[in-house]
Amino acid sequence: MREDWISPWWQAMLLPERWDVCGISVPSLTLWHSFALENIANLYLLDIKDYPPTRDDAYSLLIVASLDMAGGKRLMTGPFFMARRMKWMRRKLRKVDWETLDDACRDYVQTCMRSASRWKDGTSGGAAGVPYQFGIVRALCAEWGMARDDAWNRSYAQARAEANASAEFHGDGSVMSPSAQEMEDNWQEHPANNEDMVQFDISKN
Repeated sequence: MREDWISPWWQAMLLPERWDVCGISVPSLTLWHSFALENIANLYLLDIKDYPPTRDDAYSLLIVASLDMAGGKRLMTGPFFMARRMKWMRRKLRKVDWETLDDACRDYVQTCMRSASRWKDGTSGGAAGVPYQFGIVRALCAEWGMARDDAWNRSYAQARAEANASAEFHGDGSVMSPSAQEMEDNWQEHPANNEDMVQFDISKN
């Protein structure tokens, strides 16, 4: 095992409760954060190749991440709440150069949302009608005894790890082992059998 590699399972357990992103204190991203950011088309979450994030994406990422689900609902529905928060965030980060801010936001999102990959099963994809976050919340409530709001506010990486554990307990054999995950993460050093691996397919959760 490479000394500089860490499995997504272990990383999820070691995530800090709070992050300092260019002077803005935010918690590790939760399921709620991922769902909200996807639905407001934040480009740090959507990761569209030809559309790089802008400063406003960085600001909205940190605004949403700073609030739990209850606060996020107020943010999305309260009159002028988002506009006031954006004005405050622009003032707070006006002296931070774009490259520094962008790198910090990318590192924050990628670290908080890293999760285990799955093996290719030969199918073209499963049902994708329900956002995957709802499936994870269901697993956390049904399998781990969490209250619904607690599940939504669970850190994204830990929630994915616990949902994967439940899926495997019920017979899902597609979750990669840590050793296979290391091979995929460092694929340039392991060129054999490339077609046997695939990134995690969120449509199946």
